[in-house]
Amino acid sequence: MEALRKLAIRATKLSPELLFKLVLKDKKVQKKILDLNRIDQLFDRGVDSKGDALPPYAKSTIAKKKAAGQEYTHMTLKDKGDFYESFKIVMVDGGFVIEADAEKDGTDLTKRYGKEILGLSEDSMGKLIEIIKERAPDVILEYLLQGLV
Repeated sequence: MEALRKLAIRATKLSPELLFKLVLKDKKVQKKILDLNRIDQLFDRGVDSKGDALPPYAKSTIAKKKAAGQEYTHMTLKDKGDFYESFKIVMVDGGFVIEADAEKDGTDLTKRYGKEILGLSEDSMGKLIEIIKERAPDVILEYLLQGLV
């Protein structure tokens, strides 16, 4: 009977905000979110969080990228991978922000290309909702059963 009472108390404390925080604690979910920004937006499409295209590469950069076997048809902001590897999720009231070390070779990428290079586009936000929906049932169950099993 005590276990049932504890379960009921935990259930009443589970708000949408808490569920969101619990889902975002999952490292696999964090990686998926960061990949929406790094891979889906920047690398695959060359767009920022507003959905705007990054400027095209200079002809000299295109030649270097072609020679190195790298993407050159649109700007990806990926050369060695340091910038992409520095992406992280930081929890803030009511959600999260994506931060990264944007200082590369003496240039602040957020100053050069806009702070919108960090963050999710409307399309990516739709994908985030699906990620949350997919993970939420397991997170709810884990939360409710915590301390009971």
